[in-house]
Amino acid sequence: MEEVPLALLCSMLLLLMVMMCAWAVTAAPHGCHPVVFLPGIGGSILEAALDIPQEEPLPHFFCPRKTQSWFRVWISVQDLTPGHRDCISYDVGMHWDNETQAFEDRKGVQIRSPDFGSVRAMDYLNPSLPMRPFTKYFHDLIAELSRRGYRDGEDMFGAGYDWRKLPSPEWLAATRRLVEAAAARSGGRPVDLVAHSMGCLHAYSFLMGQTQRWKDRYIHNLIAVSPPWSGSVEAVLSILTGNSLGLPVDPHWARQLAVTFPGTYYLLPNPRFGWNSSQVLVKTPSKAYTANDYRELFADAGIEHAAPMSVRAQAAWDSMNLHGASGNQPLSLDYPGVPVSCIYSRGVTTAETLSYASGRFDGPPSIALGDGDGTVNLQSLEYACRAWQEAGHPVDISIFDSLNHFQTIMSPVVFKKIGATLCPD
Repeated sequence: MEEVPLALLCSMLLLLMVMMCAWAVTAAPHGCHPVVFLPGIGGSILEAALDIPQEEPLPHFFCPRKTQSWFRVWISVQDLTPGHRDCISYDVGMHWDNETQAFEDRKGVQIRSPDFGSVRAMDYLNPSLPMRPFTKYFHDLIAELSRRGYRDGEDMFGAGYDWRKLPSPEWLAATRRLVEAAAARSGGRPVDLVAHSMGCLHAYSFLMGQTQRWKDRYIHNLIAVSPPWSGSVEAVLSILTGNSLGLPVDPHWARQLAVTFPGTYYLLPNPRFGWNSSQVLVKTPSKAYTANDYRELFADAGIEHAAPMSVRAQAAWDSMNLHGASGNQPLSLDYPGVPVSCIYSRGVTTAETLSYASGRFDGPPSIALGDGDGTVNLQSLEYACRAWQEAGHPVDISIFDSLNHFQTIMSPVVFKKIGATLCPD
């Protein structure tokens, strides 16, 4: 038998070492679970493709009618410039369809969140300068997990979605396939869902559509960061006055869009649970409105189609197996069937009641403040978490002080908690 030349043997050993190093970089960190991120409203890039019929009027002559490829509409530099901003509003805004009795995309407009499965669409909402510093979202968490050995597309994934809308059957099916693929890539290790804000509601909707057997096999934890379980008064503000969501956009422009997004109504304080009938959300000199009065409130404010959309959003919640006592006892969210880690903040002044000087709602309100994270009210943040925990389910609650709604997904102290859940060994 011939001896292997020393030079060839050294080369083979070097190649083997390189391959082992490459495997170490791309494999899941030892003892850690793969992770899928679910962003909140406004929390992932949106792109548009246009083929708008000639008979459809556009806001300006320079607004594009047909494009050859997808282009970014959220967030783009054009979102901030007059004129071009109207073009973006036309593309992203939805119109009322009398046949479906719902808001739909305009004719010839397609909207998507790109790169499903990757974290790119929720890293920076605009990765180009000069917008990058102002549109950071999951970036710091992605960077922290990358330092721990996680890699995009290997053991770290994103389930981006069109956050203007309620969870779609297509997105639910794609997320199921993504979770199964993520587990398979990690040798069958179950997956952690890390959701922020409205992403928690989408994660909940997703989990409630899976069998317990499937969840036992594929889900390790739901990590719900800043969860608006029973809605937020900020959603009412978005519809009546406008809310920039902490982003560098004009709140009045944001309102024109928000009133057409089903996702906005999904976040209204929920009259079926978490908000009692005596809790006033909006006041004028002549009326007081609670979460049971949306139809009257939106009619008085002259916001067309808002009332039926609030009913449709409520029906979406009701379809997820809500249960409760009879009479006026509040309903509760069914436990999703997986261990839950609730992470939220308190001690930040948060809108609780909006008072308008006239019944025309034609000016900014004075705002009575309560506790929360600056966006979501404390009673909503803790509602389902405490109920599930008190019922004896495996729910861990971590409460931080004085972090606002977006700081919770950007804070090193929160990263430490998330890391301990992802890597329990």
